[in-house]
Amino acid sequence: LLLTMIGRLRSAQGRRWAWLLVAVVVDLLHSVLVEKRREAAVARHHWQRSRNACEPLYGRIGIFIYVDQLERYEGTIACWKCYADSHGYEQFVVKPFAEDQRCQRRCGHIVSVFFRRHCVAAVYLDRVDWLLFVDADSFPVNFHRCVEEFVDPDYQIIHYERFFSGEVAAGSYLVRNTDQSRDYLLDWAEQSFVLNQIHIHNMDNGVLQLHVLRAVGVAHDRLAVCWDKFRNASSLVGYFAFVGCTKKSLREHRPTAATTAGHSRRSVKVLAPLGGWLRDVWLTGGRWTDRDFVLHDLKRQNAFLKRFVSEPSCPSSVDTSGWLWSLGPTKLGYKVSVETASRLFSKAERRSARYHPDVFFPDSSSSSTVVSHYG
Repeated sequence: LLLTMIGRLRSAQGRRWAWLLVAVVVDLLHSVLVEKRREAAVARHHWQRSRNACEPLYGRIGIFIYVDQLERYEGTIACWKCYADSHGYEQFVVKPFAEDQRCQRRCGHIVSVFFRRHCVAAVYLDRVDWLLFVDADSFPVNFHRCVEEFVDPDYQIIHYERFFSGEVAAGSYLVRNTDQSRDYLLDWAEQSFVLNQIHIHNMDNGVLQLHVLRAVGVAHDRLAVCWDKFRNASSLVGYFAFVGCTKKSLREHRPTAATTAGHSRRSVKVLAPLGGWLRDVWLTGGRWTDRDFVLHDLKRQNAFLKRFVSEPSCPSSVDTSGWLWSLGPTKLGYKVSVETASRLFSKAERRSARYHPDVFFPDSSSSSTVVSHYG
């Protein structure tokens, strides 16, 4: 069309203007192409740097997601796949009651999905050296963080304490491929019957608090005290009194020859609040920093996460500094400074301490990244 217009121009001045227009258009197209190539090069650089950042110091790493509604969490699952591929990790996405025959044979009798998932994870454990179990409503917000950062080869199972509730979190953990770890998960999964005896149990979370105490060899009399609180809890106030009991028992536990009989002193490790790999996204209103790794409780699978499903490749999504998503009609999630996030955490801590005084002890620091060792 442009050449046709030039041909119709009879005057020398018209031809000069036409060629000038062509030169401007070519220059603009060249600038656009150069910028596109630059962006592609930057994306490849971020992807390559991310891929090379995590050395396989502890063997094969697997990421395990047990999800009942694949279409509901397709965005977070695709995000995890992108992350796993960029670091050479394996990813296992398993749907309840649709597992393979090995899982069906071992876990088919467990009806509760909350307990069955730990049994299935135990079956998958022999496929890798370390398995990261995560909820489907979580996703890695910083691709440069590595699972290996949280692996401790001196332990078999690594948990973390949830920031606002004081519970040892049931929704995510790191587990090593050993017989001891497998037995730990299977024993936990087999305790779904306890729910029939408890009024306020928070599914597998409540049972886990006592399971950890047993694993590290806490004395039976302390276990009995906490069990009574669990069994007699008739409200959330009573439940968090039980959680406070288990938390205090772990903090005060000092292994002895008597209390560790039949237990490994270094079987279970519990990371302090905010010292683990995952935290709830709502604690900071959806904001995050370079220090974060995995954000949890993102139920809204919006366009931000669904782009991981629609994009044919992952490298362009590795640089997360410009990520932005909607958490509601008036809330947006985006990257902030560590100082800003710290202020938001302090506010959340004060609020949680008012609601759950039994799990916020005077000498505890919920904003600490200090690792707590139990057992």
